[in-house]
Amino acid sequence: WLRFRRESRLCGVFSLIKGEYETTSSGCRKQKCYKIASGVSRETLIDAFLQLYQECATPELMKIKHVANFVNKYSELVAEVQELLPGKKDFEVRGIVGRGHFSEVQVVKEKATGDVYAMKIMDKTSLRSQDNVAFFEEERSILALTSSPWIPQLQHSFQDQDHVYLVMEFLPGGDLMALMNRYEDQLDESMAQFYLAELVQAIHSVHQMGYVHRDIKPENVLIDRTGHIKLADYGSAARLTSNRTVTCSKLPVGTQDFLAPEILSTLNGGPTCSYGPESDWWSLGVIAYELIYMKSPFADGTSTKTINNIMNFQRFLKFPEEPKASVQFVDLLQSLLCGSRERLGYEGLRSHPFFSSVDWTNLRHALPPFVPSLRSEDDTSNFEEPERPPRPAAAAQRDHPRSGFHGRDLPFVGWCFSRALSALAKSESVGAGLNSPAKTNSMEKKLHLKSKELQDTQDKCHKMEQEISRFQRKMTDLESVLQQKDVELKASETQRSILEQDLATYITECSVSDAKKLEMHRLQDILTINAMDNKMKSLEQRIAELSEANKLAANSSIYTQKNMKAQEEMISELRQQKFYLESQAGKLEAQNAKLEEHLEKMSQQEQSRKSRILELETRLREMGLEHEEQKLEIKRQVTELTLSLQERESQISSLQAARHALESQLQQAKTELEETTAEAEEEITALRAHRDELQHKFDALRDSCSVITDLEEQLTQLTQENAELNRQNFYLSKQLDELTVESEERLQLSQDVDRLRREAADREMHLSNQKQNIETLKTTCSMLEEQVVELESLNDELLEKERQWENWRSALEDEKSQAERRTRDMQRLLDNEKQNRLRADQRCTESRQAVELAVREHKAEIVALQQALKEQRLKAESLSDTLNDLEKKHAMLEMNARSLQQKLETERELKQRLMEEQGKLQQQMDLQKTHIFRLTQGLQDALDQTDLLKTERTDLEYQLENIQAVYSHEKVKMEGTISQQTKLIDFLQAKMDQPTKKKKGIFARRREEVGVTANSAAAASSQSSVPLQYGDMKAALEKERVRCSELEEALQKMRIELRSLREEAAHFKAQEHVAPPTPASARQQILMSAIVKSPERQPNPSSLLNPSSSARRKESSTPEEYGRRVKERMHHNIPHRFTVGLNMRAAKCAVCLDTVHFGRQAATCLGTHTQIH
Repeated sequence: WLRFRRESRLCGVFSLIKGEYETTSSGCRKQKCYKIASGVSRETLIDAFLQLYQECATPELMKIKHVANFVNKYSELVAEVQELLPGKKDFEVRGIVGRGHFSEVQVVKEKATGDVYAMKIMDKTSLRSQDNVAFFEEERSILALTSSPWIPQLQHSFQDQDHVYLVMEFLPGGDLMALMNRYEDQLDESMAQFYLAELVQAIHSVHQMGYVHRDIKPENVLIDRTGHIKLADYGSAARLTSNRTVTCSKLPVGTQDFLAPEILSTLNGGPTCSYGPESDWWSLGVIAYELIYMKSPFADGTSTKTINNIMNFQRFLKFPEEPKASVQFVDLLQSLLCGSRERLGYEGLRSHPFFSSVDWTNLRHALPPFVPSLRSEDDTSNFEEPERPPRPAAAAQRDHPRSGFHGRDLPFVGWCFSRALSALAKSESVGAGLNSPAKTNSMEKKLHLKSKELQDTQDKCHKMEQEISRFQRKMTDLESVLQQKDVELKASETQRSILEQDLATYITECSVSDAKKLEMHRLQDILTINAMDNKMKSLEQRIAELSEANKLAANSSIYTQKNMKAQEEMISELRQQKFYLESQAGKLEAQNAKLEEHLEKMSQQEQSRKSRILELETRLREMGLEHEEQKLEIKRQVTELTLSLQERESQISSLQAARHALESQLQQAKTELEETTAEAEEEITALRAHRDELQHKFDALRDSCSVITDLEEQLTQLTQENAELNRQNFYLSKQLDELTVESEERLQLSQDVDRLRREAADREMHLSNQKQNIETLKTTCSMLEEQVVELESLNDELLEKERQWENWRSALEDEKSQAERRTRDMQRLLDNEKQNRLRADQRCTESRQAVELAVREHKAEIVALQQALKEQRLKAESLSDTLNDLEKKHAMLEMNARSLQQKLETERELKQRLMEEQGKLQQQMDLQKTHIFRLTQGLQDALDQTDLLKTERTDLEYQLENIQAVYSHEKVKMEGTISQQTKLIDFLQAKMDQPTKKKKGIFARRREEVGVTANSAAAASSQSSVPLQYGDMKAALEKERVRCSELEEALQKMRIELRSLREEAAHFKAQEHVAPPTPASARQQILMSAIVKSPERQPNPSSLLNPSSSARRKESSTPEEYGRRVKERMHHNIPHRFTVGLNMRAAKCAVCLDTVHFGRQAATCLGTHTQIH
């Protein structure tokens, strides 16, 4: 309503302007004005007027008096017009579906009406920077003037200071490129045939308007909400000349991959400077190639190579073997991707074998292969989110306002458009043209023709209304079928949800089982690692023991130098082993890094697989429309999963090989450690032997006091050394305690410290024993003082030996200090190695656990995906079967619809003939109706008479039976009386001589008989008249029988005539579709109401014995009493009691002798079970 008010007010404003001009024009000048107005539209005049006002409203021009008067005069009018014209303020932006270099396409909703449109916004500065702005004017004119269903219609076009706007219909189905991406860039030939056929119609409609598109590509082929396509983006379109060609232009147009070679040659300055509409058919061939072969036929990375391939298409056009295409499709591509002269046109494409199954007349009404699913009117889910392109330099620099007249908006004069306003303008232009005297005669002729056409259209509308009623009934049937299909679909969805729940439970069970297996493997690995750590600790303990043994040996004898050398060699070997282990650790760390990289890759693959699983779940919800898509996706996923399975199996095998290698290396290390321990044990046994030798020597020297003093000094030194060792041991124990706090193996080290402490206690016990020995030796010294004199000679030798021992001791002390430094350094290195090894072990365990977790998870995912794929295959097969059935049903319905249309046309012709015959038959039918009415009245009277006669006949037969019963009873009585009377007659006849006496005797005998039977006198008098009545009744009965037979024959004839009349009446009723009611007499109504009743009373026997009195009552009765008696007679003459219902078996009608079919309405008697219609 707001739009109507706005447009009507705009028309009023324009009519005021136009009226002022028309009042000043007359005659020939007025005709010239109409010619000018035909070339200039209403919107152009409004744009020009507003542009003139805006140019004059600048401060510099307002200083001119006449300009200021003009601005002041039309300021209110301009403000009203600007308020009424459509603008950006009238629309609400709901989303963005496309962006270009200097344009943007938005989805908008009109605030006044709530309609959803697509609004294209173009920057004026960018358009002014172009060499030719006419391209965008062509786009506006094509969208505004089109009436084709293959081109979007323009609703509004307007402008402001910085932008121009095109508001057109919104196509929510996306574009053909998005559809190709949905189907993995490959469509089957049936889908390609449908979209190519519709694209042929769209291109032909553009050519019929006199334009060439020049930018046909999948992005510009849009899909509406019903699944059909429309061709969009006419920014590169060009108008055809009278020769059906386009003149040469140096401006770049279109997209290189889809441009024809003749356009490229004109752009590059070739010999040809013009081309025709056949360039659009080349682009159609490129799109057809991409639909099937999933790639562009000439694209080669760079633009120069692509242009070279297009210009030399004879050498570079190739058709791949996979996927396989039909011969007709390859021939179509060869007929399109060829020279401009050999290229097929519109008629050639319509008759091509590839489009042999296309119904070109009903193509817009055909069922598309893809119908977009929409959540609302402004749903943009079928469009991809457009990226913001780099802002062009022209658009970034706005024009600064200039002083005076600049005219920068003059190229956009005539841009505004409104479809409803143009329709009103057309109607007003028609009214203005009628006022011209030159067109009155032609308009009268046209009016006459239009009146005829109007009459014909009214007739057609009447026929179409009847057809619409039929089709509405069909639609109701189809809706019921659709409801059933919806119910089936809901059931299938519930089954799908149940299967998804089962799949989720199965996945959880698999994950739980995999977690348990992972935990078991992790525990096994931890046990193996702990065993290796224990072995390493035992080796370290052995090394420590060897170092301590070396220290003791160095303090005890000279041979400790050799042992120190051996220990140094052992240390060097251990260092080599340490370096070897470090190299192994480095290798393990490298392998760990590789495994971490592999794990990252696997995690990425898992994320991609999860995204694919999500995509599969979304596609499962769209199963009813995307079965082929799912089949292709599932096949692709199966191939990818098989490849990933093979890769995983190869990775698992490589990991197992690496594991075996590591195990072999560990086994080698174990063997080497065992060898070193064996060698260390041998050295320990050698040291023990050396200690025994020293003990023997000490026993030998025990006899000398000098040796005792020396030994005391050695003992003091040993005690000092022991104290130092204890202090070192205490320091080392502190360090060990600190290390055990930081490491995970604190308990084992504490055990080692306790062991060392026990050894120290043992050594202290040993020292105490030695002290006791010294005390015993002191006691022996007193005994040996006597031998001192003897030993003085030996003293000098011992002094020299003493000096030698002191020198040796100093050397040993120096070596001891060096060895202690070395051991400290070794201890530090060992501590560092322990920490590094612990870290490496932790990393190894973590990497192993992660690898095993990943492998198990991937195995579980593979198994789950395989099961899901199997289930999806089954679902896809079942859905494909249902889809095939539905397609077959749809084809059958289409065939039925076509046959029904053909029948409808034949029925229309028959109806026209029947309508002509109906007029003739109507008169005959009226005559037949009057004749049937008379016959039915006569027949009803005859039926009434026959019914009366039947009732009388039954009464007479009933009376006759009673009379016969009475007569037989009386006959017996009369025979008894006759036998008695014959005896009396014989007795009296002998006495009577004369005949007179004889008569008297007879009568006397009768009187005597009467006297004898005086008790029954009344009965005798009545019985004497019975024989006479019986004969009369018998004769009357015979007459009535003859009369009844005649009446029955007449009744049979009347029934035959009534049957024929009923058939004729039924035939006329079928023609009229209306059954006129037949009048019934009062007597018939009484009889029909009496038929329903069951017999309630029986006739009185006295009425049967007195028929004469009943006849007299009949003659003397009134018509009301007669009708009442007839009704009472029918209580027992018509015994049928009918009930109406469905017939459950075929039977014959008791009246017309025709069959009563199964499932039809029939009347059944409750007593005799006879059936009638």
